[in-house]
Amino acid sequence: MKKAFLLVFAILAFTALACGFNVSTANIASAKMAKDPDGNSPTTTFAQNDVFYAVVELANAPDDTKVKAVWSVVEAEGVDSNTTIDEAELTSGSGSLQFNLTNDKLWPAGKYKVDLFLNDKADRTLEFTVEGDSAAAAEPTPEAPTPEEPTPEEPTPEPTAAPAARIASVQLAKDADGKEPTTTFGPDDVFNAIVELVDAPEGTKVKAVWSVIEAEGVDPNQMIDEAELTSGTNTLYFDLTGNQAWPPGQYKVDLYLNGDLDQTVEFSVESDASSAVATPTRQGSAGDTLGGKKEMDVTPEAAGAEPLPLKDDTYTHPSGAFSFGVPEGWDSYSEDEASAAFGDDQSRFGVVFVNTDAAYSAKEFKDFIKKSLDIIVDTFADSYDITTENDKLKENNLYYVGVSFSDGDGNADFFFEQYDRTIFIFYFTSLAYADMLPTRDAILDTYQIDVDAALAAEPTATPTPVPVPPTPKPAAANPFKPPAGVARVFMQNEYGNEYNIDFGDGAGSIQVMPGAQNFYHDVPPGKYRPGLSLPGAGAANIEFEIQADQSYLIIVTNDARIKAGQVYP
Repeated sequence: MKKAFLLVFAILAFTALACGFNVSTANIASAKMAKDPDGNSPTTTFAQNDVFYAVVELANAPDDTKVKAVWSVVEAEGVDSNTTIDEAELTSGSGSLQFNLTNDKLWPAGKYKVDLFLNDKADRTLEFTVEGDSAAAAEPTPEAPTPEEPTPEEPTPEPTAAPAARIASVQLAKDADGKEPTTTFGPDDVFNAIVELVDAPEGTKVKAVWSVIEAEGVDPNQMIDEAELTSGTNTLYFDLTGNQAWPPGQYKVDLYLNGDLDQTVEFSVESDASSAVATPTRQGSAGDTLGGKKEMDVTPEAAGAEPLPLKDDTYTHPSGAFSFGVPEGWDSYSEDEASAAFGDDQSRFGVVFVNTDAAYSAKEFKDFIKKSLDIIVDTFADSYDITTENDKLKENNLYYVGVSFSDGDGNADFFFEQYDRTIFIFYFTSLAYADMLPTRDAILDTYQIDVDAALAAEPTATPTPVPVPPTPKPAAANPFKPPAGVARVFMQNEYGNEYNIDFGDGAGSIQVMPGAQNFYHDVPPGKYRPGLSLPGAGAANIEFEIQADQSYLIIVTNDARIKAGQVYP
């Protein structure tokens, strides 16, 4: 076996995900550069003495949504390329946000950009240029007016060609004026696209082509309609009205500028704004979803292998949220308030449930799946390939992903199911994957879930108007969250011997015993490059930076490899 299975970490990380990963519906509906704070003069070309304004429309956002703008030089005269100038962060709900950047000197001519981050995740980049002003830089000449005569208010001709027409921003909205920006529509809504056209001579053509990417009962990638407007610099309005309800799914509008595709904006239609995922019943049974895997053709069939016999007693989680049969000879690997895992030295399987603040839309659900896979893969291998992917979300809440880990570390199956605010994840991984498929199927046939029990066992953390003294969450419910103001480093030891680690914080060498899982050491916020002494494997170093209220995890595997990463928040 090339690598120890680290599913304890995977389970803990999933539990941390339940507390720390909250997909928000917040989105940046539009963003544009302008010469004024209200965005009434949109542009992507500035003069050297201009103030840069970035006007952002934030939609479907709770009041604690964070938007950060990072201003940078891409390439400009006399300035190092890709230099950060400044950054600012605003916390707000839905509405118009305005960022600006000023300079007490002239901006060097060149290319610039502002990167926009939504809740610390890169969302989009707005690029713009600063063009040199010959009047500002020119020295007086004999032909020039005397110092008493110049009229600096008069613009001087630009030595370069006039800027080309461009689409500065596109905003989708439920109304024609853009007062209800969104990228999520209802089945009876009108799709509105508000386009800001700048630096455009009269006769500039802008065409909007509306298409369905994938929707219920509709062939994918079908064009719905198109419209073209001819204009100069202006705000252009496109809309699309259906003669019946829009089918739930993914849509897009392609914007063409003078016949060339300029940009594409994707959006979705959801049948119910409060819950885009059909939830036929709160009381779930895998017999209706996972148990139907063969009919749904979500996983490959095993060839010739026989399933391992299951124990007489079916395992039931203490919460009552799920139960399943366990193969004979397999032992309990871990159990906490929201998960359980069993296995042997070749295979593991388990279940994790996560309660969320609200039912996720289809897009949010896929974002959750991607984040979950990234967490688990870091415990198995350096990378992974998705070998099979089958979205049965609309029919029965199920999303299946088959994974092959790098370095020959086995294959894995992940079944994600959403019922209202609860997501159940059944996972199975094995170094002898093909031979173990019948055993996996035997376990799935016994798998049962209870949504109400899951909600009662792990209630969603929601604000309460009644002040109560703060109490720490149970370690199992949120194992990686450190106390307020503390930076914490967790250490897991899958190595055959104890090892020593020194963080250089004055605590000296710390001994980490074999099998350690929840061992941790608190450090002041800062950058660290601790040295690890591994008996029989020499020494190693790892470098990281950690802030207050963050947690970091260091794992030493059974073959003396080091894996590490931030695990909270």
